[in-house]
Amino acid sequence: MDKTSKAAFVKKYGKVEGTKKYLELNKHKAYCNSIEYYIEKYSEEVGKIKYKEHIRKITPRGISKISQELFWNIYKLLTTEQQEICRFGNLNSEEIIYLDEIYRKRMNQTCIKIDFKVGNKIIEYDCNRWHNSDKDNLRDEFLLNRNYKILRIDDSIYSKKENKENIIKQCIRFINE
Repeated sequence: MDKTSKAAFVKKYGKVEGTKKYLELNKHKAYCNSIEYYIEKYSEEVGKIKYKEHIRKITPRGISKISQELFWNIYKLLTTEQQEICRFGNLNSEEIIYLDEIYRKRMNQTCIKIDFKVGNKIIEYDCNRWHNSDKDNLRDEFLLNRNYKILRIDDSIYSKKENKENIIKQCIRFINE
Protein backbone atom coordinates (compact mmCIF):
# COMPACT_ATOMS: atom_id res chain seq x y z
CA MET A 1 0.00 0.00 0.00
CA ASP A 2 1.26 3.47 -0.93
CA LYS A 3 2.19 5.50 2.19
CA THR A 4 0.34 8.55 0.79
CA SER A 5 -2.92 6.78 -0.09
CA LYS A 6 -6.09 7.56 1.81
CA ALA A 7 -6.20 3.95 3.00
CA ALA A 8 -2.71 4.29 4.51
CA PHE A 9 -3.71 7.47 6.38
CA VAL A 10 -6.93 5.88 7.66
CA LYS A 11 -5.02 2.80 8.80
CA LYS A 12 -2.42 4.90 10.61
CA TYR A 13 -4.64 7.63 12.15
CA GLY A 14 -8.21 6.28 12.09
CA LYS A 15 -11.04 7.21 9.73
CA VAL A 16 -11.71 10.82 10.79
CA GLU A 17 -8.15 11.98 11.53
CA GLY A 18 -6.69 9.94 8.64
CA THR A 19 -9.13 11.46 6.14
CA LYS A 20 -8.36 14.94 7.48
CA LYS A 21 -4.59 14.43 7.20
CA TYR A 22 -4.96 12.91 3.71
CA LEU A 23 -6.92 15.95 2.49
CA GLU A 24 -4.44 18.36 4.11
CA LEU A 25 -1.56 16.62 2.33
CA ASN A 26 -3.37 16.81 -1.01
CA LYS A 27 -4.25 20.48 -0.49
CA HIS A 28 -0.55 21.14 0.12
CA LYS A 29 0.37 19.07 -2.95
CA ALA A 30 -2.12 21.05 -5.06
CA TYR A 31 -0.57 24.35 -3.96
CA CYS A 32 3.01 23.12 -4.45
CA ASN A 33 2.07 21.89 -7.93
CA SER A 34 0.63 25.23 -9.01
CA ILE A 35 2.25 27.84 -11.18
CA GLU A 36 1.21 30.43 -8.56
CA TYR A 37 3.47 28.72 -6.01
CA TYR A 38 6.47 28.80 -8.36
CA ILE A 39 5.92 32.42 -9.34
CA GLU A 40 5.56 33.40 -5.68
CA LYS A 41 8.70 31.48 -4.76
CA TYR A 42 10.99 32.46 -7.66
CA SER A 43 9.48 35.48 -9.53
CA GLU A 44 7.32 35.38 -12.64
CA GLU A 45 10.00 34.67 -15.22
CA VAL A 46 12.01 32.08 -13.28
CA GLY A 47 8.88 30.60 -11.67
CA LYS A 48 7.33 29.71 -15.02
CA ILE A 49 10.50 27.90 -16.08
CA LYS A 50 10.88 26.06 -12.77
CA TYR A 51 7.17 25.11 -12.82
CA LYS A 52 7.52 23.48 -16.25
CA GLU A 53 10.63 21.60 -15.08
CA HIS A 54 8.82 20.44 -11.94
CA ILE A 55 5.75 19.17 -13.83
CA ARG A 56 8.03 17.37 -16.30
CA LYS A 57 9.80 15.61 -13.40
CA ILE A 58 6.75 14.50 -11.42
CA THR A 59 4.50 13.42 -14.29
CA PRO A 60 4.52 9.65 -14.77
CA ARG A 61 5.68 8.40 -18.14
CA GLY A 62 2.87 8.22 -20.68
CA ILE A 63 0.76 10.90 -18.97
CA SER A 64 0.63 14.35 -20.55
CA LYS A 65 1.99 17.17 -18.45
CA ILE A 66 -0.61 19.66 -19.62
CA SER A 67 -3.42 17.29 -18.59
CA GLN A 68 -1.98 17.18 -15.07
CA GLU A 69 -1.92 20.99 -15.00
CA LEU A 70 -5.63 20.97 -15.90
CA PHE A 71 -6.41 18.31 -13.30
CA TRP A 72 -4.61 20.17 -10.48
CA ASN A 73 -6.58 23.32 -11.40
CA ILE A 74 -9.83 21.34 -11.26
CA TYR A 75 -8.81 19.60 -8.02
CA LYS A 76 -8.27 22.94 -6.25
CA LEU A 77 -11.90 23.90 -7.00
CA LEU A 78 -13.49 20.66 -5.78
CA THR A 79 -15.28 20.35 -2.46
CA THR A 80 -13.55 18.46 0.33
CA GLU A 81 -15.83 15.47 -0.29
CA GLN A 82 -15.00 15.48 -4.00
CA GLN A 83 -11.26 15.79 -3.31
CA GLU A 84 -11.50 12.78 -1.04
CA ILE A 85 -12.69 10.54 -3.90
CA CYS A 86 -10.75 12.20 -6.74
CA ARG A 87 -8.14 10.27 -8.74
CA PHE A 88 -5.63 11.36 -11.36
CA GLY A 89 -2.00 10.69 -12.29
CA ASN A 90 -0.01 13.21 -10.22
CA LEU A 91 -2.33 13.07 -7.21
CA ASN A 92 -2.74 9.36 -6.53
CA SER A 93 -2.38 7.58 -9.89
CA GLU A 94 -4.93 6.96 -12.58
CA GLU A 95 -7.97 4.82 -11.82
CA ILE A 96 -7.77 1.37 -13.42
CA ILE A 97 -11.01 -0.27 -14.48
CA TYR A 98 -10.93 -3.88 -15.60
CA LEU A 99 -12.87 -4.83 -18.70
CA ASP A 100 -15.34 -7.68 -18.89
CA GLU A 101 -14.71 -10.56 -21.31
CA ILE A 102 -16.67 -9.03 -24.19
CA TYR A 103 -14.79 -5.73 -24.10
CA ARG A 104 -11.44 -7.45 -23.49
CA LYS A 105 -11.87 -9.21 -26.82
CA ARG A 106 -13.23 -6.15 -28.63
CA MET A 107 -10.48 -3.83 -27.35
CA ASN A 108 -7.66 -6.38 -27.12
CA GLN A 109 -6.71 -5.28 -23.59
CA THR A 110 -7.63 -6.22 -20.03
CA CYS A 111 -8.16 -2.80 -18.45
CA ILE A 112 -8.42 0.91 -19.10
CA LYS A 113 -6.81 3.78 -17.25
CA ILE A 114 -8.99 6.76 -16.45
CA ASP A 115 -7.38 10.20 -16.73
CA PHE A 116 -9.46 11.96 -14.04
CA LYS A 117 -12.30 10.56 -11.92
CA VAL A 118 -14.58 11.93 -9.22
CA GLY A 119 -17.32 9.48 -8.27
CA ASN A 120 -19.03 8.44 -11.49
CA LYS A 121 -17.72 11.48 -13.43
CA ILE A 122 -14.76 10.92 -15.73
CA ILE A 123 -12.75 13.53 -17.59
CA GLU A 124 -10.61 12.23 -20.44
CA TYR A 125 -7.89 14.48 -21.84
CA ASP A 126 -7.55 13.74 -25.54
CA CYS A 127 -4.45 14.43 -27.55
CA ASN A 128 -4.57 13.41 -31.21
CA ARG A 129 -1.15 11.85 -30.83
CA TRP A 130 -2.38 9.21 -28.37
CA HIS A 131 -6.09 8.80 -28.93
CA ASN A 132 -7.82 6.54 -31.39
CA SER A 133 -11.47 7.39 -31.99
CA ASP A 134 -12.54 3.73 -32.48
CA LYS A 135 -10.93 2.65 -29.21
CA ASP A 136 -12.21 5.77 -27.44
CA ASN A 137 -15.73 5.00 -28.65
CA LEU A 138 -15.46 1.47 -27.22
CA ARG A 139 -14.11 2.87 -23.93
CA ASP A 140 -16.98 5.32 -23.73
CA GLU A 141 -19.51 2.60 -24.54
CA PHE A 142 -18.09 0.35 -21.81
CA LEU A 143 -18.05 3.17 -19.23
CA LEU A 144 -21.49 4.54 -20.12
CA ASN A 145 -22.92 1.02 -19.76
CA ARG A 146 -21.58 1.08 -16.20
CA ASN A 147 -23.25 4.41 -15.36
CA TYR A 148 -20.19 6.64 -15.69
CA LYS A 149 -20.57 10.07 -17.23
CA ILE A 150 -17.72 11.20 -19.50
CA LEU A 151 -16.41 14.58 -20.56
CA ARG A 152 -13.68 14.68 -23.19
CA ILE A 153 -11.32 17.64 -23.32
CA ASP A 154 -9.47 18.23 -26.57
CA ASP A 155 -5.80 19.09 -26.08
CA SER A 156 -5.76 21.45 -29.07
CA ILE A 157 -8.51 23.56 -27.46
CA TYR A 158 -7.28 23.50 -23.83
CA SER A 159 -3.65 24.23 -24.71
CA LYS A 160 -4.57 27.70 -26.00
CA LYS A 161 -4.07 30.07 -23.08
CA GLU A 162 -7.32 31.97 -23.68
CA ASN A 163 -9.40 28.75 -23.36
CA LYS A 164 -7.99 27.35 -20.11
CA GLU A 165 -10.25 29.17 -17.66
CA ASN A 166 -13.41 28.29 -19.61
CA ILE A 167 -12.41 24.62 -19.87
CA ILE A 168 -11.78 24.46 -16.11
CA LYS A 169 -15.23 25.99 -15.47
CA GLN A 170 -16.79 23.50 -17.92
CA CYS A 171 -15.15 20.61 -16.01
CA ILE A 172 -16.38 21.88 -12.63
CA ARG A 173 -19.93 22.28 -14.00
CA PHE A 174 -19.76 18.73 -15.38
CA ILE A 175 -18.59 17.30 -12.06
CA ASN A 176 -21.29 19.17 -10.13
CA GLU A 177 -24.26 18.39 -12.39
